[in-house]
Amino acid sequence: VPLSPLLLVIAAVFEGVGGLLVLLGVKVRLGAFLLLLFLIPTTVVLHPFWMLQGAERDLQMIMAMKNLSIIGGLLLLLAYGGGASKAARSE
Repeated sequence: VPLSPLLLVIAAVFEGVGGLLVLLGVKVRLGAFLLLLFLIPTTVVLHPFWMLQGAERDLQMIMAMKNLSIIGGLLLLLAYGGGASKAARSE
């Protein structure tokens, strides 16, 4: 891939910033969105189990299903945000 160094930097920024936002509970929806932008294409490109056979197919399917599980959790964070509202925390 000719642009791989640039793509690597972009991926690292999305993962780092998105992960920190979710971990710290600040702008959780933005963090989940950044992680989704990273994880969806990564899953499709790096885990093409539909093109493989045997043990390699099984391994790549497990990795793709793991990523799909994470995507599901991120979609929940995107839909509902993270944790209690500020009003609930102040009581």
